[in-house]
Amino acid sequence: SKYLVGPEQTSWLEKFADEHNNIRAALNWSIHGNGDPQKGLRLARWFGQFWRARGFLSEGRKQLDAVLSHPDNQAPTETRGWALIRASNLAYLQSDYLVTRDLAEEALGIFEELGRDGQAGIAQAYDLLGELETELGEYQTAIPRFEQALQIFQELENLRGVADMLLQLGWAEMRLGNYQKADEFLSKSMPLLQVLEDSTMLGLVLSGRGELALRQGKVADAEMLLEQS
Repeated sequence: SKYLVGPEQTSWLEKFADEHNNIRAALNWSIHGNGDPQKGLRLARWFGQFWRARGFLSEGRKQLDAVLSHPDNQAPTETRGWALIRASNLAYLQSDYLVTRDLAEEALGIFEELGRDGQAGIAQAYDLLGELETELGEYQTAIPRFEQALQIFQELENLRGVADMLLQLGWAEMRLGNYQKADEFLSKSMPLLQVLEDSTMLGLVLSGRGELALRQGKVADAEMLLEQS
């Protein structure tokens, strides 16, 4: 799963794509055959990022719903928590916001019960809820979510998580018209992503800075930044 972000993303997506039919068969066996439903849950959890990256949103949601709904997979484990995060993210990308919130909040509850071992999951749930609230215009709730997630990622020394939350804070502040704050957050995110060689998120930061420049009437700067994005 960790290989599906960063500089090796493309080659690993191809490897996952080569195994997609095998994964489909294994998931079907785990749920509808005589396989192990818990193994199916673990498999769907790890494949969630592939479904997102390659646009298999509906299929990913269907597969995750099947394993999450199975009676043998109801225990509040870390694996269930991360499968809920993946399902919530796919629902968000299809603008299914009620489901997004329900799944993210269930995941948050699981990770909170796990204590220290659940910190990364808590941060990811805060991120999802913050992004949802941003889309709904609930900025006063969204921004503290991103700030809490940022603090956790900093404590975990998770540079990608830190960069992501700086990006989210930049977009949220820009939508509120707080352009100086937005520029500070986006500018802090860029060097981290350059170190991580994460071209996908770097493109998003450049896009954000381009929109910010456009809002401030800096058309030439905006054109340059958007072309780089």
